[in-house]
Amino acid sequence: MSIEEKHEKIIIKLFNAMSNQDFKLIEGLIHQEYELEEETEKEVNKQMQIFPNFQIVKGKAGFLYRVKNSSNNAKHTILHLISKFDEVWVWTSISGTISGTMFGLDINSVKLDFQAVYRFQFKDKQIFRVSQLRDTFRRLHQIGKVIFEENNEEKVNKYLNQLKQIGLIS
Repeated sequence: MSIEEKHEKIIIKLFNAMSNQDFKLIEGLIHQEYELEEETEKEVNKQMQIFPNFQIVKGKAGFLYRVKNSSNNAKHTILHLISKFDEVWVWTSISGTISGTMFGLDINSVKLDFQAVYRFQFKDKQIFRVSQLRDTFRRLHQIGKVIFEENNEEKVNKYLNQLKQIGLIS
């Protein structure tokens, strides 16, 4: 079995474990020196400025924290997978009901369905670094349905201002 095939199997295990909320298995797949990719960290820092309640935990603990807090019965479906040397690229669909906090906003049982692309890098046969590109606009739009349904002008204006700050609307 090639190194690419081994890495692909690890990623398939990861996505199955995320869908099944098997955090013990996930923990074993992540390298102890796990780090956010530089561009992802820049994006996180930008989100922290826009959404004051948004927090980031770094390292392996941070990866596990984010998976646990975004998994709320989310189903991760791999649409396409490409691997080369120590990298695996995954195009995935994520759907489910989210409760908790997203973008610093309190969310209560909102159905989300969006796509994402991830680039995983490996070190010592474990996931060492992840870059991601998620359909943020779709997620914000789906969260926004809840805010708009409340017909609360203050919340609607706050939401629209946040969309303006991140450049999604003008």
